[in-house]
Amino acid sequence: MNTLFEKLWMLDKFEDGGLHTKRVLTTLAKEVDAVDEKIPAGTNVRIVMVSRFGDVGITYNLNETGYVARVGNPRNPGELESWFTTVHFDN
Repeated sequence: MNTLFEKLWMLDKFEDGGLHTKRVLTTLAKEVDAVDEKIPAGTNVRIVMVSRFGDVGITYNLNETGYVARVGNPRNPGELESWFTTVHFDN
């Protein structure tokens, strides 16, 4: 398990409750286009969903379990690391 995507996939699919009960916190390295707004680089976000297509769902409301935007490149899940500065896995 080398990539961030692989770690998130394993956590979401094989841990009790998946990402909905875990706190995976990070900071955006790039600006993200959400549905109704832009989320600036440097914003603290929570990763709440990992897709089999290679992208993840994020929210800037750290207490929410739903996502406001999806980031990543479904054609290259290894690029996921470039979207975030550091990732913290908490319970």
